[in-house]
Amino acid sequence: MVQSLSLPAHWIMSSAFVALIALPLMLQVTNLDPLDIDENRELAAMPETFDWAAPGTYTSAFDTYYQDHFGWRSALIKAHARFKIFFGVSPSDKVIIGREGWLFYTGNKVVENYRRLRPYKPYQLERTRQHLEAKRDWLNARSIEYLYVVAPDKHTIYSEYIPARISTKPEPSRLDQLINYLGEKSDFKIVDLRKAMLDAKSSRRLYHKTDSHWNLHGAKIGYDKIAERLEMKFPEFSPTPYEDFEFYWNTDVPGDLGDIIGIDGMYSEERVQYKLKSGACRKKFKSEVSQSLLERQGVVTSAAGCETGQLTVLMFRDSYGDAPINFMRQDFQRIEHVSQKFNPEIVEDYLTKRQPDVVIELYVERLMVRIARPAEIERLKAGP
Repeated sequence: MVQSLSLPAHWIMSSAFVALIALPLMLQVTNLDPLDIDENRELAAMPETFDWAAPGTYTSAFDTYYQDHFGWRSALIKAHARFKIFFGVSPSDKVIIGREGWLFYTGNKVVENYRRLRPYKPYQLERTRQHLEAKRDWLNARSIEYLYVVAPDKHTIYSEYIPARISTKPEPSRLDQLINYLGEKSDFKIVDLRKAMLDAKSSRRLYHKTDSHWNLHGAKIGYDKIAERLEMKFPEFSPTPYEDFEFYWNTDVPGDLGDIIGIDGMYSEERVQYKLKSGACRKKFKSEVSQSLLERQGVVTSAAGCETGQLTVLMFRDSYGDAPINFMRQDFQRIEHVSQKFNPEIVEDYLTKRQPDVVIELYVERLMVRIARPAEIERLKAGP
């Protein structure tokens, strides 16, 4: 026979049930939610007035507000994320959880490229060949050398940490396609960093585990390959030898992919730092790139260098160009960099202020090619 609860027990259970239901509302009203998360977006605001002519507008806005602000929301989101991570499932569609704490970015169709699901079409390869040659010839006509550098995706160098369920087809990658095509149809040589990175990965970690970028070890290897190409063109160029750099690990912080997942302290790592044994030689200069010519708001321009360095360089880059600048500004007399794709108008304007020796384009593998329009190529071929 089941024994019924006493009256005090009924009151205790009923009170606890009501308190549990009311607690999220109490936390919201008192703004005492114990946890918070950074969602990289602005949360919905409380609607100001009720419109009797359109009550549905207010109720919809209030529902959106409440979904963003109900009590324990942050704690529940984090608990849900930890639960998914425990089973190897990412709480964000922008991040893949790999083996041994490695995180991988999924944006810019990088996974589709890794799996060989988006091969270049023949016309894209031919258009890219024409564009690269046209940029080189246009710059050479202005006494400027040209390097086109591709930094490997993290997926390419550390594929062993990608989950086995994400398989690749036994076909050439897009970068392989392009290099093979240029080898058959052109004398243009891309600065391909993959072999140098694969050869070095056994001796040091070259990419951040919780970030989508390479670290300073990887960037230094990439820069050394760039320097090799420059030494072929400019025998007087003498880059700082690797032995002059002292690398060390410091600062336990999450990378951009750890931030996307948003679990405090769950994904963090030491970052490699460096110092020069002989002392740094670098100075920041005022940028001479005209802001009116930049393609959008938020494009970063900056200049630095060393008075005893050689060469003046103008570089167009994506975010992978950030880390190599640490080494470039030590060796170049001036390195001016722009966080966007190549623009001949920027170069023409820059030539009215100073003569660059080299223009470098440096992009990560997943962003390496923007298929140019025929009119762009024809303008470059038309010359001055």
